Amino acid sequence: MGTLPHRSHDSPIPGTKTPTYLVDNAGAADVELSAADLAELDGLPAPTGGRY
Repeated sequence: MGTLPHRSHDSPIPGTKTPTYLVDNAGAADVELSAADLAELDGLPAPTGGRY
């Protein structure tokens, strides 16, 4: 969804059903990953199988 063109001020945020979830999801914008964090994530194996 982050790649969709924004045509209005309203953008859906998946997983945001309550105000509490909205606050939690908005807090993710403040997360800063170090180079070591990114390297660790890059080292994880690719997902396999279906979503469910």
